[in-house]
Amino acid sequence: EGAASTLGDGQTTVSKPSASARPAAGVSPSAPENDPREEEAGEITGTIAALKEILPNEYLITLENGQIWRQTGSKRYPLQVGHHVRIYPTHWGNSFRLTAEKSKGFIQVERSR
Repeated sequence: EGAASTLGDGQTTVSKPSASARPAAGVSPSAPENDPREEEAGEITGTIAALKEILPNEYLITLENGQIWRQTGSKRYPLQVGHHVRIYPTHWGNSFRLTAEKSKGFIQVERSR
């Protein structure tokens, strides 16, 4: 799988591909560079640009970078436009938690777009 090259003395060396050339764990090699799965693998921080209540105490949260996250459970949480938030993965499947800088606790969210 590595690159082979021949030295001047007739010896052939094989180099392993660098770690940066390998796809990230859980991402297929054919996945495009801006695959949302890669973005979601780590922590995201941003500022709330818009909030839309879709059910009582359940919101669609739009960040300034254009990402839209949906709150997955009805839980009171004091979010406001302009709040700086942190979204991070949990250890349970594709679940994410959102925390706001000026609030205690968290809400469960999922990536909508």
